[in-house]
Parts: sequence; C-alpha cells; structure tokens
Amino acid sequence: MQEEHPDSDEQRPAAPRMSYAEFARYRLRRRHSSDRRQGIWRFGFAALLTFGIGFLLSALLAATAGSLVMREYDRFGDNMQDAAAVVASLPQGGSRIYDRNGQMLYEYRTANVRRYVSLDEISPWMQKATIATEDASFWENSGININGLVRAALENFTPFASNGMLEGSGGSSITQQLAKNVYIDADQRFERSITRKMTETVLALQLTQRYSKTQILEWYLNSISYGGQYVGIEAASEGYFNKPAKDLTIGEAAMLAGIPQRPAAYDPTQNPQAAAARQREVLDLMVRHGVASTTETENAHAEVLDIKPSEVPMLAPHFVFGPVAQQIEAQFGTNALAQGGLEITTSLDLGLQQQGQQIVEKWISTNEQLSGGHNGALYALDARDGSVLVYIGSRDYFRDDISGRNDNVQGLNSPGSTLKPFTYMNAFMHGWSPNTALLDVPITLKDGQTGANFVPRDPSQSYLGVITAAKALGNSLNIPAVQAIQFAGVNDTANLLRRMGLETIDPSPNYYGPALTLGGVDVSLQDLTYAYSVLADGGVMRGVPTVSQRPNPSRKLDPAVILKVTDSRGKVLYERTKPDEERVIPESYAYIATSVISDGANQCITWGACGALQLPGRPSAQKTGTSEPFENTKTLIGDTWAVGYTPQIVAGTWFGNSNNAPMQNIYSTTVSWQIWKDFMVAAHDRLKLAPQQFVRPSSVVERQVCAGSGKLPTDACPQSGRVNSLFAAEALSGAKPLAQYDDWWHKTPTGLSLTLPPTLMAWQGGTAWASAAFAYDPVLAAAVPGATPTPGPSPVPGTAQFSSTGTLPVGGRGPNVQLSTPSSGSVVKGGGAVLVSGTASSPNLASVTVELSTANGTWTTIGAVPGDIANGVPMVWVTWDSSSVPNGAYALRVVARDRNGQAATTISAVTVSH
Repeated sequence: MQEEHPDSDEQRPAAPRMSYAEFARYRLRRRHSSDRRQGIWRFGFAALLTFGIGFLLSALLAATAGSLVMREYDRFGDNMQDAAAVVASLPQGGSRIYDRNGQMLYEYRTANVRRYVSLDEISPWMQKATIATEDASFWENSGININGLVRAALENFTPFASNGMLEGSGGSSITQQLAKNVYIDADQRFERSITRKMTETVLALQLTQRYSKTQILEWYLNSISYGGQYVGIEAASEGYFNKPAKDLTIGEAAMLAGIPQRPAAYDPTQNPQAAAARQREVLDLMVRHGVASTTETENAHAEVLDIKPSEVPMLAPHFVFGPVAQQIEAQFGTNALAQGGLEITTSLDLGLQQQGQQIVEKWISTNEQLSGGHNGALYALDARDGSVLVYIGSRDYFRDDISGRNDNVQGLNSPGSTLKPFTYMNAFMHGWSPNTALLDVPITLKDGQTGANFVPRDPSQSYLGVITAAKALGNSLNIPAVQAIQFAGVNDTANLLRRMGLETIDPSPNYYGPALTLGGVDVSLQDLTYAYSVLADGGVMRGVPTVSQRPNPSRKLDPAVILKVTDSRGKVLYERTKPDEERVIPESYAYIATSVISDGANQCITWGACGALQLPGRPSAQKTGTSEPFENTKTLIGDTWAVGYTPQIVAGTWFGNSNNAPMQNIYSTTVSWQIWKDFMVAAHDRLKLAPQQFVRPSSVVERQVCAGSGKLPTDACPQSGRVNSLFAAEALSGAKPLAQYDDWWHKTPTGLSLTLPPTLMAWQGGTAWASAAFAYDPVLAAAVPGATPTPGPSPVPGTAQFSSTGTLPVGGRGPNVQLSTPSSGSVVKGGGAVLVSGTASSPNLASVTVELSTANGTWTTIGAVPGDIANGVPMVWVTWDSSSVPNGAYALRVVARDRNGQAATTISAVTVSH
C-alpha cells in the first residue's frame, strides 16, 4: 500500500524506508548545502561592504589628496628652490687629498661618501639598468610612475591587505625619489604618510616641468644611496668595484641598480647571494623593457664580478692631518673635509716623501741601539716658492712604542747650534765681517733669571784662542757665538729670529740670555727650516698668506701646502699660481751668512776634514745642532739637528726621542746630517736639478780689513797684514758706517805695536802664544809681530783649505780624514810620546801623512802610513816625540791622499807644556 505525499495532490509511489545511517548522511548533506548557501551570502555581503568602504575611502583619499596637492602647490609653486642649488648644497661626502702629481694620499670617508659626476661620466648600462628597475616610463611620464602608484595604492590602502595600511611598497618614480632625497629633510624622508607622499608628488611634477629628463637622471644617480657609506653612483662604483662609474659593465651596473630598493639587504659585500639574486631580477627587467638583449643579459649572468672595495690610503698622515687639514678648515670651514667632497691637490711629492722615509729609517735603525734614539723627522721645501715637498713627522706614524703619532715637524725642541747663523748674521748687520776676530777663551756667564753661573764649552771641550767669525761659525764654536749675540744684542737677535719665522721665540724684552744662540729655546723643525729658506732666497720669505690663528704671530706667510682645490664637479675654488713673498732682511746680509756656512774651508777644525758637511758636487749651505738634555751630564745629549739648503731646496732633520729621553754616543753628524745629506742628494737627482751657485748680489762688496782684528784698517795697520773681506755696501756707507775700524794696531814713536785683547793676554800669556795660535792660519799669522808673513803652507791638491777652486771631494769622490787625538786646543805633556790617531778612508787611499807646524808657518813631516794599512781603520798613525820641541803652541796637520791626486786635510792646534 502506497503512502500519499502530504504536499502533493498526486499520488506518488511510497519511498523505501531509510536506515539510521542513511538518514544521518542525508541530514549532513542538507546541512552542507545550507552552509554553502550561507557562505556565498556572507562573501557577497563582505565584498559589497569592502567595495563600499573602498569606494568611500577612495573618495575620501581623493578629496584629501586633492586638498593636499593644492596645498603643496600653494606651498611650493614658483617659489620652489632651484634644484641645482639644492643639489650643490647637499653634503658631498669626504674630501680627497692628492700629492702634486695626482697620487691619492687620503680620502675622508665619513657617514656618506659622495662623488658627483656628470651623466656622460656614467656608463650607459647603469642608466638603462636604473630606469628599467626604478621607473620604466621615466622618459615619457610627467614625473609620476602611474603603474607604481596603482600598485602602491593596492598594497597600502586595502584594509585587509597582508601588509597592513601604509605598509606596502612606495611606487615612487625616479623623479619622486630625487625630490625626496634633495628637498625633504632626512628625519622626514622615510616617514610613511599621505602628506609626505603628496609633497613628494608635487615636487616631482615641478621638477619635470622645470628641468630636462637627462638633468633629473644625473641628479638622481648622484644622490641615491647604494648601501654602506656610498651615496651616488661614482662613490658606489669606486667603493664596490674600484673603478669609475663610466667603466661599469652591464653585470656590474645591474648589481648596483638593484641596491637602492633595499640597500642593506642587497649590499654585495655583506650579502653577496641576495645581491646576486637581485642582479638577476634587474637583468630580467632590462630584457622585459627592451634595453638589453637576452644574449647580453646571459653574458652578464655568466660574468664573475670582482667585488673589491677600494681601500683608503693613508700616506703622509702627519702632513694630511696636520697642515693640510688646518688650512682647508680655515679656508673652507670645519665640515669641508668630511662633507665638502673637495678634490685637494697638495704640494707634497709622494715619491720624494717615500724616499725620505726610507732614508730616515735607514740611519735611525743603523744607530738606534748605539744611541738610544728611536725617532726622527724630515721636512723639505722648494726654496724657490716656499712649497712643502716632504713632511715626515716621525719614523713610523703607526708605531706606538716610539709615540709615532707625535708630529716632530711641529713639535717643539731645543735646536742647539742651528740658530748660530742668524746670530752671526745679526752681528754682520751691526758691522762685523766674516773676518772679524773673536776670542775662543774660557768665559763664565750668569743666568739673568736664576743667577746661576753658565760656562759654555766648544764641541772639542777645548779652546782655540783667536779665530775669525767665519771659522767660528763654520766650526760651530760656542764661546765665539756667545760673543756674537752679546755684540748684536740678545733682544735684537730674538726679534730677528721672530722675523725669520720662529714664532715660538718669546717677544718679551729681556726674556732670554746669551744662551739663546746655543739653543736655549724651543722651536719646531717646521719653523726652523722655513727660517733657513729665507737665507736660501736671499732674505725673502716665500709662501702663502697665513690663515691659521696663532698666538703672538710674527710672520704674514706660511709654507704652501695646497696647490689647488676643486669641488666635486671640478669647479676651481682655490689655485696657487705664484708665491706670495715678503722681504725679511736685506739680500746682502743673507748672502754673507750663506757664504760662511757654504764654505768648506770654515769647517776644518770641528769636523775633521774641510768641507766635511757639504754636498758632493754642488754648492750647499748647512748647519748642524745638538741640544743638551735636562740632566746635567757631559755624557748624554738631547736632540740632534741638521738644516741646510741649495738655491733650489731647503731641508731640515731632527733625531731624538718623542718622550725627550736623552741619547748618547753620537754627534749631530751621526744620524741627522747623514739623513740630510742623503735626502738632499736624492731630491736633486729625482727633480733633475742641476748644481747652482749662490750668486753674490751687487750689494755685497769686498773691502780690506786688518788681519788679526778683521776690522777696517787704519793707518797703523801694516800693509802686509791686510786681507779682503765681504761687507754689505750699506754697512760701509754714511758718515758713521756700521763697520768697525781696527783697534789692535797703534802707531808709536818707534814704529807699530800690537795690543791684543786683555782676555786673550790673561788666558794664555800674551803675544808668544797668539803668534803660535795664528800659525796654521796664514792670514792671521801676518798680523802678529815676530811671525813671518807667508802665504801659508804649500797647497795640497784638491783640498778646500788651500785650493783655489774651493771644493773638497767628499761622499765617495775623494778621501776623508778625521783626527781623533790630540783634539784641537788640547795641552800635551812635553817629553813624552803623543799618539796621533784617527780615521782616513777612500776607495783608493794612497797614504796618510802627519805634519807639524811651528809659529813661522813651516810644516815638517813627522810620520806617514801607507794607504793599504790605514784605509778605513781607526788607528794610531804616528807616535810624536814632543820632547823634541820647546814649550809653545803648534799645529798638527794630517793629509790623506788618494791615487787620483785628491786629498783631504784636518788640523789640530795643540800646546806643548814640559
């Protein structure tokens, strides 16, 4: 029997009865169907709601954006700052320092390294890769990347987007990114706000209206960050690949073009795998946008990139961080080095600097253990224009054990005898001549400040009696130098030193005593060498107007360290075309001082050989100095110096310890002079400078002086005792000339008489000793009663002392001889054996002869040694039997001859006392 369906008027067949399991499955299917219908409804409702919200939000954003755009147009409009000026005012990164030949010394790398280049200096591949990656429609768009903005809108303004509101990508065009980088403050540049985005958009539109696309692209490539510290494509190219941007390959360009999107993530030095993956993306974009072929990008994929970050050199650091930094900051501001992007060409010659560094190291290391000295400095100027050629502040800047970072060019130390030429020059300016007689006899001085007695001594620890000013200066005798500064005036000498450039000399009156001339003051090697350059330039100081602020300035010029400065675009900001100059002293007096310290005949006593300090093969003037340590000891010394010049180059050296620890067992000639000599030879050879003479100016004249006193002759001065001497013409002019007249000779009813200075008479017993003391100087011998006027000993070929050429072969060009005992001025016991010893050397030494002279000027040979025995070996040449001569003063002469007929001579004055 069939059931009726309750809802149907028709009779249907009865459905079969379902089991419980079947009924459960049926009910589940019904529930799923209902859920689907409800889900579709919910999705449709949500979509409608989202669309509505999106529409409302879009309308709101459109209204807001419109309002913001109008406001930003009102804000900028025609008043938008010129982009070229804004770009130029941006920090340009660290400045670069070069030597005079274009070799980089140092680059200041701070937070942002930037190097501006024009578009034609940027690889076309870099331009294409950048546009394909950042803004494919760059050449056509109005400054806004529409596709990018649509993508950014979807990512940033969809409420239910996975990124969240305002957390999507930026979508900025190249022009917008440029606007952000140059117009928007750094602290707001990465702010994610609608207002900031609208500002960027308006600026981009304005930039497109005002400037060409090529200009915008150039500014962009020079202002975008490429990771690390590199801003701009030139800095990035040099920083990552050590090459200029114009030489970038397609593969290198693709890697760099990918960095700006995420600079930290795509840095090829920090994240090479991510950078390589990003490079492949950029290459694909280049193909997609038709700026590179598949073949070109496949080759780029296969290219192995050489990532080698450029290393910042640090050459001549004392020079770079010292005078160069000081002048740049004074002229261009304190931020110029770190942010100015300047290209700075200095006066330094790096090749010569490196040669100098090697020479300094050679001589210090050779004598370090013996002397206890560990540091040194070398400073050299072009004497013709006052520019710095070499600046070595220490033996090794990076050695902490010697305080290597201490700049000993500018450090203050006692200069020893290097101030003596200025003292004597001042005496010449007050009437002396090089032939003025001085007394090398014991004296005691009183310190005006402490009241303590001061007893100056000569290097030989002995006394020579009467000696000319020229020979006293050339042999660096201390006691005559004290007489010179007392004659010229200590205050006047101090003022002269300040005018010459030694600004650490205190200007206070009566601040110094006579010990000033012996180095009783602290000066810098820089100032001392600059002062010597005034002598080299005939009394003229050459350099550049000083820009530094110094206490108690005494000069208007400084040595030149900067030749040219340009900005990052090549605009010349400063260029030295010619030296500024100022006459400090009359040319005549500068020349007379030079004539003394350049004459090898004035060096025979202290240095063991005439001309021992001169350069081989070229005229040179030089002076050494040794300072005393703080300890009151005769065995230790403080510092040693050597300063000198040719007409072309002036150089100064210092050797000592930066902590002022004393040294021992050396002389000024052991290290300082050796450095000076080797450097000067190297410098003239490197710069191809031919030998030049010191030219005597017309303002220097010769006049007869009376031998003995060295002063202008009176009628009482014997004709046979007159010699020529140099004077400044102005010292001889006027009713009361500066030059002094002789006061040693007097007319008496019975003839002429000689009255020697009382100090000389009191010291050694009068005329007899004086006659003997003059014996080895034929000029002075003629002035003494009882001495036979004579032209002196027979000339020894090739020596400066007796040769008409005035040149002495040294430095391997002829023999060298040094007399050790007996020292000049010593007293020997009569009746005993006196050992005459020393060292003689030559590549082909023939013989060493020892001779003795008495008061009449006659030389007698007392012994000789063959050259093959004596060559280079310290030895006793002769044992002199002093019992064969009476009491009195004598001269010992040692002559070393080589097989080429050249010779060197050294003389020692001794007194025999039985």
